[in-house]
Amino acid sequence: MKYMDVRQPRNAKPRKSTILALVAILSFALLGGCGQSDVPHGRPFDSAVWKSERNSNELQPRRQHMISDLQDNYLRVGMSEDEVLALLGEPDSRTDRRFRYSVGAFPFSADYSWVFVRFDEAGKAVEFGIEQG
Repeated sequence: MKYMDVRQPRNAKPRKSTILALVAILSFALLGGCGQSDVPHGRPFDSAVWKSERNSNELQPRRQHMISDLQDNYLRVGMSEDEVLALLGEPDSRTDRRFRYSVGAFPFSADYSWVFVRFDEAGKAVEFGIEQG
């Protein structure tokens, strides 16, 4: 059985298809993550604006861009339900120990997202974050 040597000679120039493939791979690698941040940034939290978007049908409401500031500077473990209500208003969805606030669909995501606050039996916040679905 004979084998063919398909390697290019050392002084051969790269083919156009090889160069295009490399450019495509680099483009996807560099641009693929653009806009896929877990949380969009860029807007300070504004309680009045947040409350005004309750039950909003917007796919990307202004709430999305306030999440980072909200989580970093306003929501705290240990807050009472009344303090959370004063800050965020009535939740879009509520169970016995959990408030959920709609924040729409993030870019490049098919899932709808929510900011949630979970409370203990005493009505104190024990956890908050973002969930999808």
